[in-house]
Amino acid sequence: MEETQLMAQARARVLRLDYISCVLTIASTLLVGRRMWQGWLVAGANSLIICWIGMRTTQTGFIPANLFCLAIYSYNIVRWRNPLRTRQLAGTKLREGLTLDGNDVVRVRNADAGAH
Repeated sequence: MEETQLMAQARARVLRLDYISCVLTIASTLLVGRRMWQGWLVAGANSLIICWIGMRTTQTGFIPANLFCLAIYSYNIVRWRNPLRTRQLAGTKLREGLTLDGNDVVRVRNADAGAH
């Protein structure tokens, strides 16, 4: 009887994690849809929860899939954060005649054409 109670408690904890995962999935989708890099962090937290659920319920197929997702999320965070830094530096004068625009492009001012 005690084992049945422990199983019921474990299922209740996993069930609550299911609801948390559902909320995190919706939140991360909305954030990423708004082009906010924080959405990838929320998605990463969700993947960790899904891995935990997979371990607790012995549905081990969730684990490698979500570890792969974590790698993709990490890559996306780095890719999305770098353009943010570039936009912050936009218009910065690198050296005489060179400026950095918001698209990672170095602009060369042609001395013959005059200032832009």
